[in-house]
Amino acid sequence: MKLVAVSLGLVLLAAVAAAEKPGDCPVTPTLIKCEKDPNPGCGSDSDCGSYLKCCNYACHIQCVEPAGKKPGECLVVNTFAPCGDSTITDCTSDWACGGSQKCCDTGCHIQCADPVAKS
Repeated sequence: MKLVAVSLGLVLLAAVAAAEKPGDCPVTPTLIKCEKDPNPGCGSDSDCGSYLKCCNYACHIQCVEPAGKKPGECLVVNTFAPCGDSTITDCTSDWACGGSQKCCDTGCHIQCADPVAKS
């Protein structure tokens, strides 16, 4: 019976690890000792919407945006054309973009785009 319980635990652990989303949890400097979160907002990345990760952040287990950026660079757009009243924003971070795409400012539009190699 113990073998079955251990095997089941390993299968569940593997399922949670497989569901982990890309990116790292942000590190929050804290000078206080955090107590165990009595009401965690998530149990794994799969509990979080879209690209968010389940992280221990500011003493609470919650869905947050991953830290850092995806590899690669955005194409540099040199435009002095007026953008009108506002810039169109389709993304707010690299993690909001699928696959290897990054969130780039392409002039008057912030959108997901394929990265370019560093020059």
